[in-house]
Amino acid sequence: MKERPLFSIIIPVYNVEKYLQECVQSVLKQNYTNYQLILVDDGSIDNSSSICDELAKRDNRIKVIHKQNEGVSIARKAAVQIAKGKYVFCIDADDWIYDNCLENIAKVINKQEVDIVCYGMTFEKGNKMIQSELPYREGYYSKSDIEKEIYPLLIHDKNAGYFSPTLWGKAIKTELFIDNLLANKSATIGEDGACVIPCVYNAESMYIIKDCYYYYRYNDSSATKARKSFDWNYPEIVNEHIISKVDMSKFDFNNQMNRKIAHDFFNAAYSQFYNEMSYKEIKNDILNHMKKEIYRTAIDNAHYKRTCIAWFMLVSLKQKWIFLLYLYAKIKKIIKI
Repeated sequence: MKERPLFSIIIPVYNVEKYLQECVQSVLKQNYTNYQLILVDDGSIDNSSSICDELAKRDNRIKVIHKQNEGVSIARKAAVQIAKGKYVFCIDADDWIYDNCLENIAKVINKQEVDIVCYGMTFEKGNKMIQSELPYREGYYSKSDIEKEIYPLLIHDKNAGYFSPTLWGKAIKTELFIDNLLANKSATIGEDGACVIPCVYNAESMYIIKDCYYYYRYNDSSATKARKSFDWNYPEIVNEHIISKVDMSKFDFNNQMNRKIAHDFFNAAYSQFYNEMSYKEIKNDILNHMKKEIYRTAIDNAHYKRTCIAWFMLVSLKQKWIFLLYLYAKIKKIIKI
């Protein structure tokens, strides 16, 4: 009987012809070979689609899905439906992984068989390569360890900190991933955290590796970096999904959730000033959305400790000083913070 792959590696693809070959080749040249590679062409209009097909012709471990453009979360859902691996392993198509990545993660899994493995990343800043290790204890986490060490910052702590929300940099048991995946085309940002938070909450074990095996490429045109307005639906969709998967009565999750919802509303609100609408129109739009119970409750009950930016955010929202959001958007656009 054919051995089940340890990893189903999922790479959503949308107009990344410049980087796709490098990303896929970083997988194909791994020393560890027991994996399935799924490329999801999410309605690309450049040469990405044909590149996917050409790569699949050369290696039978590569499966390609072509679909209409619906966003990364729907692309991952399409991929996981044909995933055969024991673990889901996500990579963004403009990034890549180091040569020993899969081998070292497989060693951990073979020894511990944990639900989730997390590891660090490297990124380029100027002419320097910066290693960004995960700021948590390295090693094995039992359920009680997760509750004691990770739950206090799982969603959003008093100091505006939170557990690493990205799906890249992690290997997650397939069943756990499927149970907690958010798949909604209106969730253009925050969809990773909407899956990671309930996965960690529901995990029985986890392992954290300090080593950096993932290369993150800073992309100015990505959804989180581009200076454009976010979909108003995303904070509600993302956070209602988390609430449906995590028992908010446990620990201080309700307080953490209020902070996260207020933070996400702030991001969606100030980003509206990247629209072509007038200041008055945008201000009225923000105030109307603020009337929703999910946002009003979160803003009224969110509290932080010793964080200047979080204080600025809450004061702006609680006092409805929309002009401060306008200034923040303009400053952020100029200095690219």
